[in-house]
Amino acid sequence: MSQYIDPFTEENVALFCDFFERLDKKMLDNLSICEEYRRLNIENEKIIKQYSSLAEIIETSKVENDVYSKEEMQALANFIQNQHMINNYEKYEFYKVGSNECLIWFTRINII
Repeated sequence: MSQYIDPFTEENVALFCDFFERLDKKMLDNLSICEEYRRLNIENEKIIKQYSSLAEIIETSKVENDVYSKEEMQALANFIQNQHMINNYEKYEFYKVGSNECLIWFTRINII
């Protein structure tokens, strides 16, 4: 029979805070070297700068105009698609780094 180890002792909680700090830092480091992730972010920044009418929709989710040009609608569609891909990169990176860090944390508190 295995012994229960409380993961929320003061010592283990301190280790858990370190876990989140390392997780954030590693994720940002890994994403910053991913060329496709950077390209998508740059492309979205350009869309926001080029189409000021879309900036309101993107940033506040409020529609100011009733009519948008075909070009603006295509830019918005591109922005949404890029943002979806950016979110996927972030989730995948969170999973990769989080899984590794979780194993490290469990090892430090003698669960595995």
